[in-house]
Amino acid sequence: MTKTKLYGYVDINRLWLSSVVVLLFTAIHMPYLFPGTVTSALYYVIVFIGIVSLFGMRSKLRVRSIFFWAIGAAFLSILNTVIIGNQNVIRTGILFAAFFLAIFFLLDEVDERAFAISVYINSLFVLIKLLQNGVKGRVYDGYSNNYVSILLLSPAVLYYAVCSARGRKCSVFPATITCVLSFLMGGRGGVLSTGILLMGVILHKYFKDRESRRERVILGIILCIVLVPMMVYGIMSIFQNESSDLYIVDRFTRFGMEGGQRIDIWNEYLGDLGLSWKYFVFGVDQSILYWAQPFEGNLHNSFMFVHAYLGIVGFVVFVVLMIRAMVKAIKSGKWLYFCAILTFAFRGFTDHVFGANRISAIIIALIFLPDFIDLNESGSHEQDSVLS
Repeated sequence: MTKTKLYGYVDINRLWLSSVVVLLFTAIHMPYLFPGTVTSALYYVIVFIGIVSLFGMRSKLRVRSIFFWAIGAAFLSILNTVIIGNQNVIRTGILFAAFFLAIFFLLDEVDERAFAISVYINSLFVLIKLLQNGVKGRVYDGYSNNYVSILLLSPAVLYYAVCSARGRKCSVFPATITCVLSFLMGGRGGVLSTGILLMGVILHKYFKDRESRRERVILGIILCIVLVPMMVYGIMSIFQNESSDLYIVDRFTRFGMEGGQRIDIWNEYLGDLGLSWKYFVFGVDQSILYWAQPFEGNLHNSFMFVHAYLGIVGFVVFVVLMIRAMVKAIKSGKWLYFCAILTFAFRGFTDHVFGANRISAIIIALIFLPDFIDLNESGSHEQDSVLS
């Protein structure tokens, strides 16, 4: 703690670690906004700073407990690199580092509001691009606008998961902003996933403190009975109006929930699993997938990416760990944490959200959260402050 004349005592360590979190999510976003060597280098520099900061903490047990999983994932990734060729040294390094970044996110010294601030900063970048290019223009050069929801959800789900796990109060604004911007971008998967998160936050924030469990259940049922038909009717009436110029309405009207080439890619990948035991065990070679070639091998499904990069062993372990985290969330009554996992998994089902990429640390943090934050602590803690 350091004393200042203006603010009193300042927890410099907490302020530093929380600032690194904000810088990291900004550095993740920057290469999409401004592709180039400088922004890519910035990402690696901030990752290095984050890992060094983690190893500088006194609690070495946190590092040792995840080292086994990081080594295991890196070993499977190297096997894939040698035998199949989907992976490479750089992505293996990013995956290895992601495990330590995940612990960094879950440190007690990291203020959960750093994730909310990251949502606000990245949303501001997106909003500026929207004002410049319009809702039908590209926010990211060379990337689909579907990535808007992915990059905004990444800090948002961590914010709500950590708040839920720690028993802290949370704001509805990060989920609302993420949902609104995803709606404007027109991505169907983004709209549905951010809608799930927003509904979960609203139910948690406004109905969890009711007098009895029975009353909460009744309120939830009433909410569904009243809102769902209204939303369905409203959306259908908009779809029927051919003069509507909302981009998301146009997308749903033309495509509905049809995945288009996504379905072709998935069918081809699943079909090729049976071509060779090697593909089943280590992952299907992305270079042989005809439908994925126009997208540079993008499978548009994070679960398939896990198999393509880590093989059947990595896939099974990943799914088991995710189910384990969900069960622990339900048993401890941390429903907002459960909603965060469900939201991110749902978003990953139609795009490359996790699987040896720059935001894989988020899903790793979500599935290992119960090992680093006690979910069984009862009561609501007071919001810790960087300034105390």
